Parts: sequence; structure tokens; C-alpha cells
Amino acid sequence: EIPRVTGVQTCALPILRLWPAAVGLASVLERRSRADPTAFAGVQALELGAGVGVSGIVLAELGARVTLTDCFPPILALLRRNVAQNAGGGLARRACVAHLAWEHPDSLQMAPGSLDLIVGSDLIYGGPKNGALLLAAISELISLYGHPRTTVLLAFGCRCRGSDDHIGFLRAAAERYEVVELEPDEAMAEEKDMDGVDIVEI
Repeated sequence: EIPRVTGVQTCALPILRLWPAAVGLASVLERRSRADPTAFAGVQALELGAGVGVSGIVLAELGARVTLTDCFPPILALLRRNVAQNAGGGLARRACVAHLAWEHPDSLQMAPGSLDLIVGSDLIYGGPKNGALLLAAISELISLYGHPRTTVLLAFGCRCRGSDDHIGFLRAAAERYEVVELEPDEAMAEEKDMDGVDIVEI
């Protein structure tokens, strides 16, 4: 269980598992907050393909204002339940759930220049078109709502790590942005067996 998250519901569908990559990403967020307790205070963040919402909930607990997104109604309903279950300490005021199809990033109700951080885990699967769509969506989201310092944190795990799709996405991202590899929190990685998780900052 990730520190600061009281629990999240999952279901039997594979897309609604708590994947190791999500835990790894949350551990990076926690580590940054430990180094600087105000690191996420007032940050406007967006979680893509949120699934059960661990990273977005952790961000909200750390002080960020977070929009957790997905495109499937059952997942959106689960996200709303998980946000409500972790709604103590003002989280309910800092976290919201919204529908987002990557083909239509302009559907979000966000102010231009307000988006500071985009996060997501295990977002590449199902072929190279998915990675191309993700990169196009990220670029458009930054163009519509971001600013020159908008940062993207992505975690890759067992669904795609080391695949042609994964490597192709990272190469394409590196042609547009600076891509830096990060390490999950050491103690968390050992506890949760996250040897197979890659995390990058774009």
C-alpha cells in the first residue's frame, strides 16, 4: 500500500489491476515530497489513463490539484469511488475525475497555461499506434494547457517494458523533448518487487 493512500478498490478486469508501474511512479512522487514538502503544493496535475488512480490520489495528498482521467465509464466510476474513499484532509477539494479520450485533448476544462504536471503509468500497449497517440495527446495537452516548464512523468512496467512499442515511444519522445530516466524509491522497490519498472521524466 502506498503511503498516504488509505486504499483503492480494484476489480477482476486486467485494466483495473494495481500495476507495479503505478506503485513505482507513486514512490517517485513520495520521494520528491520527502525531499521538499512543498514540491507539489498548488501544482496543477493531470493523470492519464488513471485506472484505480493511485498516482493521482498520492499527488492530491501531497498538495497538488489533480484531474484523474480515463475514457471508460466503469473506470471513471471506480476512480470516483477511490477518490471519495481517500477524501480526508481536503483531498476531495484537490482531486476530480474527468473523461478524456486521447484523440480529443481539447475536451478538458482547463485554463491555458495552468497545467504543470502530467503523470501516467503503463499507458503503452496494443501496438505502435497507441504510443504515437499517447505522444500526440501529451504534446497537444501541453500546447493547450501547459507552459514551458510543464513536466511529464511516465512509468512503464510489465505491459510493455522493453518492447518495440516502448522503445519506439521513448525514441519519438526524445526527438521532441528531453527524456531523463528516474529510479523508483529504493525501499518501496524492494518491498513491492519493482525491478521491472522504468520511470522517465519528460
